[in-house]
Amino acid sequence: MDSEDLIRDPANKGLLSIDLLDFFPSLKVIELDVSSLFYLGLIVKEKEFKEALAKLDPTSLKQQAVALVCSADTIIPTWVYMMLSEKLHTNAAYFDWKGKSDIELDLWKQNLQRFDFETYRNKKVVIKANPNIPPSIYIEAGRLLSPIVQSLMMGDIGLPKVIFKRKTHST
Repeated sequence: MDSEDLIRDPANKGLLSIDLLDFFPSLKVIELDVSSLFYLGLIVKEKEFKEALAKLDPTSLKQQAVALVCSADTIIPTWVYMMLSEKLHTNAAYFDWKGKSDIELDLWKQNLQRFDFETYRNKKVVIKANPNIPPSIYIEAGRLLSPIVQSLMMGDIGLPKVIFKRKTHST
């Protein structure tokens, strides 16, 4: 994503608009319930787990994000996590022991963190409001933009809510 693609200056008011949905991850996230690898779906037996894990085709997870979850209420030995990591690391683009929505949130934040917001330095920026954007994405955007923008606003470009305006000193 190029910073030029995100700059919008409506009606030459000097306001630049950012839509945080532009940073939503394009990577597909699938959920893998590891209880399917357990004996009777509930008990972790090393031999049976290793056999079930060996049958898992990691290429089916190629270039996808994998949310590792366990639907069974069972005790999971810590070596299970390491074996899952070994199995997935060469094919999955990203994986973690989290639900699908948490993985999407992690990837969304990573997209924001990787973006070069330098284009917005000393500019007046409006973050477009959207009820479908989680609060932590707004927090991350604010954290990244606050040190560099002149003013930060949120909402509709026509009537934004001012979050802050940096005072400029005349010399």
